[in-house]
Amino acid sequence: MVPGEAIPSSPGREAARPRLVLVGRDPQVEGALRSPGGPRLVAQLEEASSAPALLAQIRPEVVVALESAAPGEPFAELLAGIRTLLPAAHLVAVVSGALTYDVAGVDELRLPWTVPELLRRAGWGQAPPLPEPPAQAPAPPLPEPEDGRSAAPTAFLGQRESSWRALEMRLQAANGRPRAAVRTLRPQVVALVSVKGGVGKTSLAVNLAALLAARTEARVLLVDLGLEGPDASVQLDMVESPGLVDLLPFAGRLESVEAQSAIRSHPLGFQVVAGPSRPELAQLVDPDRVGRLLRGALSRYDVTLVDTDAALPPSLRFAVCEAATRLFVLSTVDPAALRRLHLALQQEEPPWPRERLHLVLARLPENGPVRPSEAARELGFEDRFELPEAGPALERGAYLGRPLVLEQPDHPFSRAVEQLASRLVPLERSETRWAGRLRAGWAKLSSVLNPDESRRG
Repeated sequence: MVPGEAIPSSPGREAARPRLVLVGRDPQVEGALRSPGGPRLVAQLEEASSAPALLAQIRPEVVVALESAAPGEPFAELLAGIRTLLPAAHLVAVVSGALTYDVAGVDELRLPWTVPELLRRAGWGQAPPLPEPPAQAPAPPLPEPEDGRSAAPTAFLGQRESSWRALEMRLQAANGRPRAAVRTLRPQVVALVSVKGGVGKTSLAVNLAALLAARTEARVLLVDLGLEGPDASVQLDMVESPGLVDLLPFAGRLESVEAQSAIRSHPLGFQVVAGPSRPELAQLVDPDRVGRLLRGALSRYDVTLVDTDAALPPSLRFAVCEAATRLFVLSTVDPAALRRLHLALQQEEPPWPRERLHLVLARLPENGPVRPSEAARELGFEDRFELPEAGPALERGAYLGRPLVLEQPDHPFSRAVEQLASRLVPLERSETRWAGRLRAGWAKLSSVLNPDESRRG
């Protein structure tokens, strides 16, 4: 649409309603503002650079600005410019929640938004009622296979999806606590890397995504860069298209309909970019586009987790390292793995950025031959994260589609992941099972010692 193109209005009551200008392009926002009985949308400005001059000519009473028009610092400058230009106008900024724009006099509407909320923020207290969704007929039963095998995968996937939803409902009922807000969170791209396979990158990525989605309001994206095998996508039953290969052509326009159709939502509350489903598709993964994808994710997501292969091509590894704000390098503590990582830290070309590199010692046995503190010191790290061995529990969770951090929050591995996640996003402190028992025991003891007080209470 041409910047500044006027939108036709009908006579009569149109003149009585305040005029509104939309800055940016989003079909959903535009459709909501065009809804019957909604605002008087007089113009849509796509180019943020030309918006101030055109707004000075139109002088609208209401401006709705989309973060996708100029993400990051340019959007903050755009908001400040509109506020200075139109001090009396009502300015609504539709933002993703990944960034906080400190501009006075701006009404921020954070995603996900609803049509009534958008219209209310834009100045219409009585939003048109939403149509009732059509009733859905019950799904037909699965056909009985003739050989007893053909319908098994479909039935298994259906059981896993119902298991996810049941787990989500059970957690919501059991927790009963508000999720931690992330309004001031600095957006992050966290890449999980290693010099050898089998150290638990995928298990950590999936459990981190599930924990952050369950315990916070953070918008979480999991990108599967497993070129040799999309292990995270396999665990989440999201191997089929669309995925990474479909998304990369639109990596610079994540707000577009094409890009959003390639980013899929998981029932546990986070979004996923599935890895290449076939090995030959890995040749289509362009490093420059991967870099643009990860940088663009900073303006739309609070935390982007990148699960990588141990042997990424150098150009792709450089693109990931350049875009990532943190890199978690995983290793076990067996001597061979430590020596291999030590050599990689000295010889990698181009090198990993040490100022953004964090050591994660995974699959730690209870009484291993090498102490984690000694391993970290030999590798040149002052700090480290420790993940205890949880092989059978993780394998069971991966098979059933139930992340261990949600299925067994008191498991030592779950507690370790929670500690690591708290370094990314402030978490609401969870009450352990023993803390709950102590609290209940103390209440019971108090009622016995002070029966009168307990009766009055």
